Amino acid sequence: MNQAIKPGPEIPSQANGLPQLSVVVPTFNERDNVTVLYRRLEATLAGIPWEVVFVDDNSPDGTWEVVRGLAQKDSRVRCIRRIGRRGLSGACIEGILAASAPYAAVIDIDPTKLPKPEEVNGWLENIGSSSLIEKQKAQKILLRPGINLDMMIKEIPKLASLLASFDKESLNQASIQVKYEIYIEKEKDLVQKMSQLEGLEIPEAFDYKKIASLGNEAMEKLIRVRPRTLGQASRISGINPSDVQILMVYMGR
Repeated sequence: MNQAIKPGPEIPSQANGLPQLSVVVPTFNERDNVTVLYRRLEATLAGIPWEVVFVDDNSPDGTWEVVRGLAQKDSRVRCIRRIGRRGLSGACIEGILAASAPYAAVIDIDPTKLPKPEEVNGWLENIGSSSLIEKQKAQKILLRPGINLDMMIKEIPKLASLLASFDKESLNQASIQVKYEIYIEKEKDLVQKMSQLEGLEIPEAFDYKKIASLGNEAMEKLIRVRPRTLGQASRISGINPSDVQILMVYMGR
């Protein structure tokens, strides 16, 4: 099953004719790279009538949704969302068959994949990090202990070339985002859970003494403070997450 995404308004330079070049981009879980590639195509192909056809294998991370947002603003952006089928070869073929231009080019959306493990294994071994046995995204290498982006730019010429146009501050921010993405996501989840707790009201006459599984200290503080919501209860000094969970379970009975 294919799902096409309706294109946006035509770009003036292309309104009167078909594109001359179709760029076919197979994707799977590449939502963070879509906009970056689109901007690079705009800069690189300036003056050339072009289109980009993203062929997405129904990515769980919502890659196609990012493409849809771009397509609604720019008619040169198209997307084929393949539902129930996966595979690079098939994606490339479908993209080429759907191309509107007389010429088509297939490219990898993520240019930060290392082409050959032997290009970096010597460096990795020298710093005490395990060698690669297959191609790997630079992002995964950056997540290794003791490795930072400055080191990678110095040791990997291809990466240095790709990032040459970015200023130091942007590179630092990107590096922090990659390095601490897991922790950032955990914090986002925590904030979301806390906001949900704020909406769960505790009855004014709630009898905490009925909850035998609550510790004495937690019970005394809850009785003394009388929080109005579970969110307020979670912020009381001495009340730990397990106390809040017990309270939540008991309130749900």
